[in-house]
Amino acid sequence: MTSSEKKEPASSLTQTLLNELKESQTEFIAIRFELDFLSENVESLSKILRDGNGDSSVLTRIALLNQKIDDLVKWKETHHQTHISMIADYQVLHNEIEELEKGMLLIEKDVRILNQKAFQGEQTALTSLQKEAEISQETKLSKAKIAEERQKAIIKVVSAIILTILTFLAGWFSND
Repeated sequence: MTSSEKKEPASSLTQTLLNELKESQTEFIAIRFELDFLSENVESLSKILRDGNGDSSVLTRIALLNQKIDDLVKWKETHHQTHISMIADYQVLHNEIEELEKGMLLIEKDVRILNQKAFQGEQTALTSLQKEAEISQETKLSKAKIAEERQKAIIKVVSAIILTILTFLAGWFSND
């Protein structure tokens, strides 16, 4: 190979290398431009995250949200225990109500029996009062009858005495 032949591929290679360097430089400028753009955006986002955008920062808001989540978890745990306790208390209350209802049924039964006995006692008392009234009436009638019989007996005795006296007087007057 001659030196001109050697120069040609070298110059062609150099030319290709230069072209690639120019393209690389163009691409590098485009990458640099995009990197600058991204850098500005990241810086802007960083500022918003760190300092906020007129409001409290995102980090502060995230911290507050985490605190609220923790509070909600604690509240849930507390209320879950309360709920479990309420379920147990409800079951106890339900059982007590059932026992009270059973007791009330027994009391109602006893009251019915007592009412029946009271009614029977009232009936017996009324019957006794009626019998006493009848006996009292009979006693009054008997006393009236006895008084009448006594009166009749007294009248008979008095009549017999008067008759005897009259007979005696008639006999005495007739003997004279």
